[in-house]
Amino acid sequence: MSLVQGLNVLLPLLTFPYLIRVLGFEGFGLVNYALALVNFFVVFVDFGYNLTGTRDVAALRHDKQALSVRFSEKWMAQLLLLGLATLLFAGVVAAFPKLRADWPVYALTYGLVPASLLLPTWFFQGTENFRWLAWLNFINRSVYTLAVFYWIKAPADVWMVPLFNSSASLLAALIGIWYIFRKAGIQFIRPAGFHVWKSLRNGSSVFLSSFSVTVYTYSALLILGTFSSERVVGQFAAIEKVLLIFRVGLSTLFAVIFPRVCQLAADSITAATQFLRKIFGWLILLLAMAGVGLTMLAQTILELVAGDTDPGMLSLMAWMAWVPLLIGMNMSSYQQLLAHQRQKFYTAVLVSASLGSVLLNLWLAPIFGALGTAWSVLFAESFITLGLLYATEVKYRSLAVWRKPL
Repeated sequence: MSLVQGLNVLLPLLTFPYLIRVLGFEGFGLVNYALALVNFFVVFVDFGYNLTGTRDVAALRHDKQALSVRFSEKWMAQLLLLGLATLLFAGVVAAFPKLRADWPVYALTYGLVPASLLLPTWFFQGTENFRWLAWLNFINRSVYTLAVFYWIKAPADVWMVPLFNSSASLLAALIGIWYIFRKAGIQFIRPAGFHVWKSLRNGSSVFLSSFSVTVYTYSALLILGTFSSERVVGQFAAIEKVLLIFRVGLSTLFAVIFPRVCQLAADSITAATQFLRKIFGWLILLLAMAGVGLTMLAQTILELVAGDTDPGMLSLMAWMAWVPLLIGMNMSSYQQLLAHQRQKFYTAVLVSASLGSVLLNLWLAPIFGALGTAWSVLFAESFITLGLLYATEVKYRSLAVWRKPL
């Protein structure tokens, strides 16, 4: 599984330097601008089930009948959200001339939304079937990578990038849903409307926190694109792609250990705390070393992956290199609060960070360009880290990871 996940990180790192050289920063910026917009709708349809769904499936994993009922409720809720998201997306693209001009790119990118519905990662995470999930991701990335290198040869081929991305994701999703119904023994049991509504209501607070993360993560690129050229957007996106290895690694770690944290939390707060401290103590040290390495080797890294080392990109790398460390520092508190169902506080922290980041970016991006956007991202990550650490180490002292619990 570690080998497969390593390949899942390596393959995108192979494609994006190629795409920058073939499409230019302008075409690369357009593709990533569309991806940033569509990710809002991916998270909307997911509705926080990557967290609440994982928790629920982990609790029912040994009862196939109950698991089928819960799966059907969440899947039907997501299907309704998909219909609403499609209408909203079409309206947004039609309303803005900048989006209408490149509507095929946005329409093809939107294929990632139904793909996210057809591949409910929360089911695989809750059942701790990470091997299948890893292989499905590998199929997705492999098909996309081969298609990119074989067919994309000129800037005019920019529309093929979202086509291949969505098609590969849909292929993996279809295989995944086949496994769930044919191999995992899950049956679709048509749920009553009341239960679908209850599922949405119960997941609303977690959805709000997840959507807040999406807002400050992807609105950064959207706001930057409003005030800057697609070339600047492409340069900022290139820096984000360099950091992809850390984001993918951290999200994978989160998904792998979260079911275990939930199980330990149900038995003993102390056991969950000791587990988190053991994992994240070493992780934070490694991420700090990585931040130093990214800063010192920025010129070499950018020459290799982007073929461009202008002072603006070097400054961006120096600031953005510390984002993975900040994420790693708050993950233990995030998992502890979620496992013990303390949703309200971390939702408030994430919403506040998101709002502050958007307002800061709207102020700084027109003046400082990509560097202002980087500062807004760092503000959001710092605010979240301090807020969540305050929650576990001070407010809910019994959940403390790094201090002695009361």
